[in-house]
Amino acid sequence: MQTAPRRPDCTFPYPDIVAALRHIYRTEGGRAFFKGLSMNWVKGPIAVGISFATYDHIKATLRDLALTLASRDAL
Repeated sequence: MQTAPRRPDCTFPYPDIVAALRHIYRTEGGRAFFKGLSMNWVKGPIAVGISFATYDHIKATLRDLALTLASRDAL
């Protein structure tokens, strides 16, 4: 795996993804594949909510700015 550190002889600890998955399953069990999943479920909706709120606020601000500039140019 590319994210794994290389050994001193410049080889990787796992020859392929299947070997890495097999090692994880044997050493940590099946639950290891779901580590951190619950935290992602919590932070996902929060991040989306913040994104929507930010988008709506910036959109309204820019619309008001455009209307102000347009009305000033009309005078």
